[in-house]
Amino acid sequence: MVLSPPVRDRRTGTRLVLLPDDARLAALPRAEHSFLPAELDLTGEAPPMPGRGLRGERIVGAWTDQVDVVVLLADGARYTLPHNPQSAASGHGWGVRLPARAIAADGSRLFYVENGGLVVLTVDEPDPASHAPRAHVGFEVLDGAWTPGDEGIVLVGEHERLYVDITTGTTRRLTERAPGGYYQLAIEDQAGTPVPMLSTWSARAKLTGRQGYPLPIAGVVGPTYSSLSGWATAAVRPSTEAILPATLPRALIGVVAVSGDSPNRKELLIDSPQTDAQVRCPGCVAPVGWASGSEVLVRLRGTQDQLVRWNTITGQLSRESTIVGGDAHVLAVMSAS
Repeated sequence: MVLSPPVRDRRTGTRLVLLPDDARLAALPRAEHSFLPAELDLTGEAPPMPGRGLRGERIVGAWTDQVDVVVLLADGARYTLPHNPQSAASGHGWGVRLPARAIAADGSRLFYVENGGLVVLTVDEPDPASHAPRAHVGFEVLDGAWTPGDEGIVLVGEHERLYVDITTGTTRRLTERAPGGYYQLAIEDQAGTPVPMLSTWSARAKLTGRQGYPLPIAGVVGPTYSSLSGWATAAVRPSTEAILPATLPRALIGVVAVSGDSPNRKELLIDSPQTDAQVRCPGCVAPVGWASGSEVLVRLRGTQDQLVRWNTITGQLSRESTIVGGDAHVLAVMSAS
């Protein structure tokens, strides 16, 4: 489905695309080359992971109710991961934390934190039964992500950040606000003026560059997802002053996609309901990764809870998956870019 003809924000040059209403979203065609099932039931039974571990298939999805972690493989098989006795005995009552960017770019690895212990699951690892924490984290983890190249992990707490080298198990407290991933989109104050900035980070979680990006946004909500094709996407609060307020009176949330290599390539998918009753909740329009180098995988919660692909080149929307039971679970999806 091709969306309404886009328009350009004259001030920033950003292409603006309106999200269709729920009725049109329900009629979206199924995406070609989907890597997730048409219906993703997060409440279904999943057997324990076999003793031989996970063999030969990529991890394409994972979710948790903060008690159990379930992984979904590319062949459709799903397994509940074992609890780690060392982690359970740590005395921390933080439960399981599965960040939204917990799956490596190639689907070969997954990480999560269980009661303060960082656990890394690798497909085809020789001894999955050990399942031992790679590092112990002394704070409650609120977010985390793989660094570029998937060689390290950044864990984010309320006041602390930790870099973990998963090869050696060594850790380093971070003084900079490293996000994990290659790109980070944020609003920064410059002489009293809020300016959207795109920063880049190294495999060792060190800042390597910063660039201002004129965008019609007032805030960034949640993490930035980086594609292997040099794009970044994040959920945002559009700036209604900049986006024709008479036309889009309820442009409260949206998803932005920008090219790190070409600053003039900027796309903004906007949810602009016609009535107050149609307004989606904060966080109900948010990216969860990249379905391809130019397609953002967006989660939409409304009449249905679904994952759709937004093609930032053609403006086309297609349905990846309908989610069942998503309200009680945290979901991570592999970026297939």
